[in-house]
Amino acid sequence: MKKSQILRPLLMLFILCGGPLGLADENEGLDESLNRALATLSQAVIGKPGKIAVLDFPSLEGKLTGLSTFITNRSINVWINQGREIVDRAALNHILTEQKLQQSALMDAATAVKVGKLAGAKYFLVGNYARLPRNLNLTLRILSVETGQFVSVQELAVPMSSENMATTTALIQMKGMAF
Repeated sequence: MKKSQILRPLLMLFILCGGPLGLADENEGLDESLNRALATLSQAVIGKPGKIAVLDFPSLEGKLTGLSTFITNRSINVWINQGREIVDRAALNHILTEQKLQQSALMDAATAVKVGKLAGAKYFLVGNYARLPRNLNLTLRILSVETGQFVSVQELAVPMSSENMATTTALIQMKGMAF
């Protein structure tokens, strides 16, 4: 039996059960949880100059929704407010088009490194989300363009309180916005 045949079900079990994620406070909203995760991620690159490229945050199924756009915009705003220089979204999309790539291809570290160098980025912020019955699970990663290695990862589970449920449901039902 292959390792992947054993590990894949275990990974899905971890994800469905809440896994080893940082659980947000029950009263904490999506905004606060995301801000906290981004603040923790920023510690990995504090004092290290260089542009950051922020990619869209698809669902685990690869769909771009209004929630994808919300997470992407919030991430960009937090990094800008921390004084970080962000790669222009239009320039990043132009490079992707020229290279005939989809953003999903950038989950492959080697491809992300190539595109990051073309875009003048030192880091990529990538991730995804999964809406589960009890939680909204977010995965955020910072990838070093120079090394092709992830330098920081944040996983968190935002409890689906009635307010969070209404917000995330509305955002997921919206189509993702192009930048």
